[in-house]
Amino acid sequence: MGAGHPGPQVLDNPIANALEVSPGGGRIWLRVTSSEAEVEAHVADEGPGMDPDRRARAFDRFSGIGQGDTGRRGFGLGLAVASRLVTADGGRIDLLEAPTGGLDARIRLPPGAPGRLSEPAARRGTAST
Repeated sequence: MGAGHPGPQVLDNPIANALEVSPGGGRIWLRVTSSEAEVEAHVADEGPGMDPDRRARAFDRFSGIGQGDTGRRGFGLGLAVASRLVTADGGRIDLLEAPTGGLDARIRLPPGAPGRLSEPAARRGTAST
């Protein structure tokens, strides 16, 4: 994220992806927690998920081209950009298998990172939708 990149920007792509792949009537979860060590956000969905090989490549630029499990048309840049923004602030983004069978995008940042995910949400401890 770094200077000039607002924290919520790193959530844009995982949320957009979750909305795209979730079935009609499906749920999407957003949870933000904080501790002295880090601010952590999760965006989880009820979509088809990804196998471990695709999760490992998901942050590579153009990794989404020609992969149409969901019928999506994209260039495969969103997660690559999100990952670069997060790592620029000393954080990490991972894709995990969600308990719902979908995907859980976990974003971790140091609490003092210039582009914190959400200072008000971090002060409250959690935020979910």
